[in-house]
Amino acid sequence: QSPKPIQQPQKMKKLWIKVVLVAVVLIMYGNSVNYEFTIDDNLFYLKHSSVQKGIPGIPETFAYGSLEKYNGMQGLQPYRPVTLSSFAIQKQLFDKDPAKAHLVNVLLYVLLVLVLFNLLLKLLPAAHPVMSGIIVILFAVHPVHTEVVASVKSQDELLSVLFAFLALSYSVILFKPYKYSM
Repeated sequence: QSPKPIQQPQKMKKLWIKVVLVAVVLIMYGNSVNYEFTIDDNLFYLKHSSVQKGIPGIPETFAYGSLEKYNGMQGLQPYRPVTLSSFAIQKQLFDKDPAKAHLVNVLLYVLLVLVLFNLLLKLLPAAHPVMSGIIVILFAVHPVHTEVVASVKSQDELLSVLFAFLALSYSVILFKPYKYSM
């Protein structure tokens, strides 16, 4: 059985929409790779003793609160081992290069935007892919996301939303066979 001829143009259209989405994100946030580290980046990237050890410091990021290896704070504090582990890997690979740290954030945002587009395609199968693309462009260029993409410390927020969109995307696949009627 050969694929329907209408599927090829749809696939090409979706591919072009993805290319446009990547281009929009790079145009909007690509300049942030020229930025230096900011105040919050000291806490979790530059002066965090576990992160500064690189990959060997990763076990410590899971054993302590996020601030304990920065300033010795104990008790109630944030716990972000995945983000700190990501910073430790970046430290190992790029040392303390702010351009590469900002580039990682931009690339994570590109991935997040592409995952959101695929999620909308699954959630709105009857909608035209261009409509989903427009929705994602509006999301991508919204000014509220500027600080998150431009601040290295905010990688925790990028990872959180990326993982949430991925979880939702996979849950849509799980529940697709079930038709709900209201």
